[in-house]
This record gives sequence, C-alpha cells and structure tokens, in this order.
Amino acid sequence: MTDETRKLTPANENPWYVLMTLHGESGGEGKWDDGETADMNRWAWNAWATQHYSLAELSQAGIDTQEFGAWSRNGKEIEKLFFQVLEEREWFDPTGILIPDPADVIDMSSLYFERPFNISKFIIPSDMDVMGSKFKEVALFDEALCLGKFRGAGATFHMGAHFDQTICVGSLSFSDAVFEDVCSFSKMKVQGRSYFSGARFKRATDFVFTQFDKGVNFAGSTFERGGLFRNMKVQGNAEFSTSMFKGRADFAEAKFLVGKENRDNRLRFAGAIFDGPVSFRQTVFEASYPDFDGAVLHNVMTFTARDELWPNSDVPDVTQAKESCATIRHAVAKQGLPEDEHFFFRREMHFASQIGGWWRRLPYRLFGEFSNYGESIARPMRALVELFTLGAVALFGTLLATKGWVAALGLAVSVSFSNLLPLFGFGRTFLKDTLMGLPPLLQFMSAAQTVLALPLLFFLGLGLRKRFRLR
Repeated sequence: MTDETRKLTPANENPWYVLMTLHGESGGEGKWDDGETADMNRWAWNAWATQHYSLAELSQAGIDTQEFGAWSRNGKEIEKLFFQVLEEREWFDPTGILIPDPADVIDMSSLYFERPFNISKFIIPSDMDVMGSKFKEVALFDEALCLGKFRGAGATFHMGAHFDQTICVGSLSFSDAVFEDVCSFSKMKVQGRSYFSGARFKRATDFVFTQFDKGVNFAGSTFERGGLFRNMKVQGNAEFSTSMFKGRADFAEAKFLVGKENRDNRLRFAGAIFDGPVSFRQTVFEASYPDFDGAVLHNVMTFTARDELWPNSDVPDVTQAKESCATIRHAVAKQGLPEDEHFFFRREMHFASQIGGWWRRLPYRLFGEFSNYGESIARPMRALVELFTLGAVALFGTLLATKGWVAALGLAVSVSFSNLLPLFGFGRTFLKDTLMGLPPLLQFMSAAQTVLALPLLFFLGLGLRKRFRLR
C-alpha cells in the first residue's frame, strides 16, 4: 500500500460495505465472485433498502418484489447476519454499531476497496458517498437504482468502472475523479444534474445512449483515449469547456435538447482541445449551437448539414450562434465540402441579420430575402422578372400615346430588357433615341432598373455557382 492509500480506511471497516457483502466479498487473490454470492448479497441488501416501501410502491417503481422479498419476512434474519459478519471480520470493532437505517446517507467516502466491488442491481435508498475512495479492482454499479444523490468526487478507479443502465434519481458527481482503466456509463439515466468537471479518463470511455435530464458538466476533463458519446441525450446545459480529447471524440446521433426548466441551454466547448477526429454526424442541436470559442479543432470534423438538426431561431445568444457557424464553416471548408460549407454560411448570414441596428441588419436581410444567402436561383430570377415587367408596363403606357400598340409593346419590352442588362449595350446603340425621348420620370425609372438589377444578377450568379458546385 502507498502512503496515500494508508490514509484511507479499509472498506471492511465500514458498516455499509459489510451490509453490502453479508454473504461474502467479491473475488480475492485474482478470483471473481460467483453468481450465487452476488445474488445473495443483492437480495439481502435490497430487502433492507426497501423496508419502508409497500409492495404497491415497489411494483409501481418497477422493482421485482419476488426477488427482493420483504423486510417484514426476512428483516430479523438479515439483521442477525449483519452482526454475525461484523464479529467474523476480526479487524472490525462492532461495539456500539447499529444496523444502518435506509434513510441515512450511505457514507463510503475515503475508503480503500482492495477487492472487486459489485453492487449491480442494488437499490440505493438514499444519498451515497464514495468521495475520495480508491477502488483497486473493478467496480460494478450496473443496473443499480439510486433514489438519492450519488457523490463520487475525487474517487479513483484503478480497474474498470461500469455504470451501464444505472438510474440515478438525484444528482451525480464525479468531479476530479480518476478512471485509470476502461469505464462505461452506457445507457445510464441521471434525472438530476451531472458533474464530471476535472475528471480524468485514461482509457476507453463510453457514454453511449446515456441520458442526462438536467444537463452535464465535463469542464476541464481529460479523455486520454477519446470518448464515445454516440446517441447521448442531454436536456439542459452541456459543458465541455477546457476539456481535452486526446483521441477520437464521437458525438454521432447525440441529442442536445431544450431543458424542461430552462430554455436558454448552452453547449460549450470553449477552450477545448481536440487532438483526434471529431464526429457530430446526425447530432441534434435543438437548443443552441456548439460554442467553440478558443477551442483547438482537429482537421477532421464531421457535421451533418440538415435543417431539422439545427436551431434556426430562438437561440439564447445570436452572436455566439453566428460565430459558431463561422467556425464550423471554416472546418468543413478545409475538408473540401462546399455543400456543407454553404449550409453553415447561410446560417451565419441569418444570425448576422439579427445583430446590430436597423441599418446594419438591412443588407443581410435583403441578401436573405432575394437570394437565400446565395442558395436560391428562383428568388433573384423572380425579382428580375417582376422588375422587368414593372418597367415594361410603365414604358408601354407612355409609348402607346405616340405609337401603335405593337410598336409600343416591342419598344417597351426592348427598353426594359436593356435596362436590366446594360452590359449588352442595346441602350447605347439601337434604343438611344427612344431613351432620350422618354419623360424624366421614366428616365429615372430606367436608371433605377439598372441599379436594382445589378445585385439581383449577382445573386443569380451565386445561385448558379452554388447549383453547379463551382468555387
């Protein structure tokens, strides 16, 4: 044992640990416990843990009453076994010890677990603390049901740590915890706030299908082999600021949703470092755009450019959304993805049209209205047709007074077309006399047609370039 470990209390000197292992400890000398021992430990603990619940309450909570039994039938037997085991573990002084009450905080903090720790499918009836404890062997919490808060801040897991399909009704905290081997939180569900700030994951890390109902905080955490967050679901804030991903970070098909309590939810990667490829393929960003302010991004970053995956309005911070779109646009542009690049360019322009005063917003709004930010061919074409028709009708009404309707119609169409396309020079050659003979108001209208047509032609060119993927 190291000097640091000697400062910790052996797990066997903790009454809660004794109560969890009434029928025998897990493993020992490289051996793992058999299924029968694990089942008996779980049966005894769950019978004790649910003693204040009625059968109806247990059934409503989805608890198998047949497996766990009832404290009224087995309580005396379990209590007797508890004190018997205390006496058998010679290094433990049972003087003054009472069997714990399920309403008490399960205090297992600052303990040293020398053997494997298995509380899979246990019901934790109140808050549980393993803060600052060290687990020498594997720790299994799979399918456990914690009805209170679970606090593991500063804990160290030297071997695997598994929380697959665990349900935590209260908050969950692993701030500054160290996971030295493979750890898995797959399909875990946390109904309260979750904290992994400053945690260190040295091996493979699995949060696949994990559900955080009130947000999660990974600020300052380190993933030395990357992290799997596929299909993760977060309602509320998701904080990854200043985190470090030394391997692949996979958020494919994750869902960052609007929280039930606060609609102004954020997804922050500010100052994060991505040393490996990053995937946000098919990820749903319902609440806000990811904040990459000051982040160091990998050259390979995958985003899915589909409208239904990204918020288009009602974001908590319009300026941040614009900057996020610009960052993502640069990232996909480096990978030669023009379609994706233009998708995020349009979103960037959309948010730019909501920033600043009326005059500052006007150019962006006109750009969006008449071009969909360079995406549309139909919008500038329709505007050009309307501008051409308006000019032709006004010219036809004036020319009809001095010319026949056929000649007036031909000249009106020709002059209006020439005003839209001055580059061809028709107005300076064939139609010069007609233009000079127009009333001042129609001459002004012709000049206005030419001025307004120029940006519309430019927008049409952008749309054509985009359609045919010309850079």
